[in-house]
Amino acid sequence: MANTNKTYFLVSSWDFPKGSVCLGSLTSSPEQPHITLFKPGDGDIDTTTFPTTKDDYTGVVRSEKGDKGGLFFRFLDLFGLGAEASVKYDRKAVLKYSFKHMHTEWFIPSEDLVKKAVQSKRAASHLKRIAYDSPLYMITGLKIVEGASVTTLKNKGKDFTAFLGVDAGPVSVGPQASHNSQSTELQTFSNSTPIVFAFQLMEVRCDAKGNVSTMAYNTGALFGLDVDSGLPAEELEKTVAKEVTSEVLKKEFGDAFSASASIDEEDGSPCVVIVPVTATTA
Repeated sequence: MANTNKTYFLVSSWDFPKGSVCLGSLTSSPEQPHITLFKPGDGDIDTTTFPTTKDDYTGVVRSEKGDKGGLFFRFLDLFGLGAEASVKYDRKAVLKYSFKHMHTEWFIPSEDLVKKAVQSKRAASHLKRIAYDSPLYMITGLKIVEGASVTTLKNKGKDFTAFLGVDAGPVSVGPQASHNSQSTELQTFSNSTPIVFAFQLMEVRCDAKGNVSTMAYNTGALFGLDVDSGLPAEELEKTVAKEVTSEVLKKEFGDAFSASASIDEEDGSPCVVIVPVTATTA
């Protein structure tokens, strides 16, 4: 199975602390991944999970040259510095961003887990209410970032520098700003809790007879897996993925999302980022 692009949905704000979105949970809408119809218990995820971590990353984006930046940069570009210090960037700026840790974990749900999820009381009630006409969505991957910082240098002699700190210890809530009348303005934001900023999905369809089918939201082969992934061949063969484009998203979700190319800062590989459109107009 060839190595191909991964696909990530961005969350809709900074308000998703670690644990608010979890692997194996089932939701009726990718716009609200934290509102679940099923959340797995201890021992429910009985298949292999694949965790990776990237430490001490720094990236520089020169927007005037058309750089798209990485996946986490796309999140920053949408939401600024967080709810308490909402700052949009000058897109003609030179932007430097970094983080202390980025953790990614994903898995391929077992048939037993998927069936347990759709047969759970809340999920079964929801499916019956909508006459099984719409799919549900299982969270199959998460990206969590900790210790982020951002620096933006504006043109025309004016500097704007902003920092995000996700540190252990007391929480410092809200912006702290100082202003130099000549050229410089400083704003800081700190938050002690790591945040979920992106996730991966699997579509789950169920009919009134209990037949269940799944399809991963991914551009090509599921998460770039190959025969050396350690998963049984039958699991790889059962995993179905579809290419995700803006046209596909519009057909399935209306104008809620758009898709574009990006880079996964964790390993430098190309990926597809699915952006909540409502965030770009807020």
